[in-house]
Amino acid sequence: AEPREIPLHDKILKWCANQWPRWKVIRARPDKPSGIQVGAQDLTVFSPGGRVFCVELKSRDGKLSKQQAAWAVEMDMLGHRVHVVRSLREFLAIVGAA
Repeated sequence: AEPREIPLHDKILKWCANQWPRWKVIRARPDKPSGIQVGAQDLTVFSPGGRVFCVELKSRDGKLSKQQAAWAVEMDMLGHRVHVVRSLREFLAIVGAA
């Protein structure tokens, strides 16, 4: 697991950009509560085959806020899973690239 969250953002964004065709990513601002919706995941990743991944990035010791946990529960009710990821390896396993 990463000791800090921002380097993990950078690693995953770089990995997505290096795919072909490039995987598209919507990224919430990591320096403020989400500019998308309070509690929303950090990344929404669009990959080939119409697959979409909702990814909340956390450092080794990071915890979900109450708003993030509530968002994840409501997303699950809609049939979407919010994956909490603490390393590039975990991300690759979720997207099937490990």
